[in-house]
Amino acid sequence: MAIIGFSFTKLHAEKTAPAAGKISINNNVALTGVADANLRMAETKKGLKVSFAFETRYEPKVGGILLQGEVLLLEDVKVAEAILAEWDKSKNLPKELITPVLNQILERSNIQALLLAREMGLPSPVPMPKVNVQMTPKGDAPKADAKPVEAKKDAKAPKKK
Repeated sequence: MAIIGFSFTKLHAEKTAPAAGKISINNNVALTGVADANLRMAETKKGLKVSFAFETRYEPKVGGILLQGEVLLLEDVKVAEAILAEWDKSKNLPKELITPVLNQILERSNIQALLLAREMGLPSPVPMPKVNVQMTPKGDAPKADAKPVEAKKDAKAPKKK
């Protein structure tokens, strides 16, 4: 399986009230469809289009963000046909496919939601690292400690060409 494309088909951000007080932010992603992408490829490959919806809800209702889009996959014909049949039957993707697809959706959607939230004056839908400045005795320069961002345990460095 190879992810060969990604696009947003809908970007919607709305601010319905001023952001004040304690706000709960909930992000959710749902796969909404899998279809033949009708790509002109070699006879042994077939393109699949996985549709998704990513939603950020703010409670109390101060606004929301809705992103919809598609991930394009390239797969062997027999495997692609099995994926389409499984989707039609159970609305599920195979386990080996769901992780890379969802990771791609979350990576791109979280960044887009962050940008839209900033433009709309909504709180960030993604927790941002915080700096804690501590004063040192005798007027030394203050120390700044930033909370580290967790790296994926299975992250790999890109291969050099």
